[in-house]
Amino acid sequence: MITAPSDHKVVLRVSHLSKTFKVYSRPADMLLERLMRRQRHRTIRALRDVSFELKRGEAVGVIGRNGAGKTTLLKILAGILVQEQGTVEMRGKQAAILELGMGFHPDFTGRRNIYIGGMCLGMHYRDIERNIDAIIDFSELHDSIDLPVKTYSSGMQARLMFSIAFSVEPEILIVDEALATGDIAFVEKCIRRIEQIIRSGCTVLLVSHNTNLLARLARRAICLDYGCIVADGPSESVIKQYEINMYAQTGAREAFHADEHLGDQKVRVLDVRLRGQEVQDGIFVHGTYLAVEVDVYSFIESETANFYIAIHRMDGLCVWTATNSQHLNANYQSVATKCCVKPGRHRVTLRIERLPLNSGSYYLDVGIEPYPNVATVGEYHDYLPRCCKFSIVREDSLILHKICDTPSSWTICAVGASEARYVSR
Repeated sequence: MITAPSDHKVVLRVSHLSKTFKVYSRPADMLLERLMRRQRHRTIRALRDVSFELKRGEAVGVIGRNGAGKTTLLKILAGILVQEQGTVEMRGKQAAILELGMGFHPDFTGRRNIYIGGMCLGMHYRDIERNIDAIIDFSELHDSIDLPVKTYSSGMQARLMFSIAFSVEPEILIVDEALATGDIAFVEKCIRRIEQIIRSGCTVLLVSHNTNLLARLARRAICLDYGCIVADGPSESVIKQYEINMYAQTGAREAFHADEHLGDQKVRVLDVRLRGQEVQDGIFVHGTYLAVEVDVYSFIESETANFYIAIHRMDGLCVWTATNSQHLNANYQSVATKCCVKPGRHRVTLRIERLPLNSGSYYLDVGIEPYPNVATVGEYHDYLPRCCKFSIVREDSLILHKICDTPSSWTICAVGASEARYVSR
């Protein structure tokens, strides 16, 4: 049961919330358990003594790894699940955007689902009738609105779901990872709408694995782990600690395997190591130096060998690359470092003085070309894809919505009267 908090400044108060799920190996075990009165299930504690408050107009992000209890918490707040222990006090009209397509009838048209979804969120039929054109306009589904929802893609369902929820004009908005679906333009449109809702004084509780998005929308963050609140405070500090813990748990640095070598092996990579300012093993600080040490063994003598190192984001996007035959010096000029190898062991070191990459996980590709700009990897002496994984965190309070950050300068000045006429009115 959800009641209203006594303090008018508090719109949501969660006190000692706990939730346990029973998990059965087979559906028949539920019946056998009742008949034989012997336990045939295992229990999962989704939430453990969770307590927090949200004040009017506050935007709070909820983060945590998969299975931490985020969705269970939001479903209880939305009235979909009932808590096992604890209380929930809430004041004001609520709108919840949870699983994709929740509440939609697949055989009904998008237009009919607008009426159903709106009434489920507490809207009166007349209000939906008055706003339906605006809802359809926001969804941009004019050509598909009278088709059955079962014919919609996941992105189209997300458009419809957001459009209905935003039409409610809620006092409390709950969003669970729904922004992960949809094209970039519509997602940005929804984010701007959420920002407008926040500025209007609405209280927002937002779950997302996109920490940049949470930092953009929420000044406060709550981190859940194994159903417990492990951090509650300013977004920047909570997100930073969460990222460090996640990178550490997943293994920030991974060595390459011997069977990944490609090429003729006339010059072979023996080992790849990273050096720099680490907060934990394999987790480096943005803006500090990063050195890549590559130990190689050459079976030949070569004056044209070209060493290649590329940094990729975990989704495969190449974000930085350099070779000894073509790289930038401190003055951003293209230069070459001559390389001559003879039979025997050598150490090649690449040093990036101020690492521009923002928070995230990355991996290295390392290659040795017989000469610069070899056409295919098969012609390399050696090539190691994904040979070394590492992560980056920021020590300052900036959370940026881009891959990298470099120094910049700005000039802002008044224009003279002679230039003012070019300003359009």
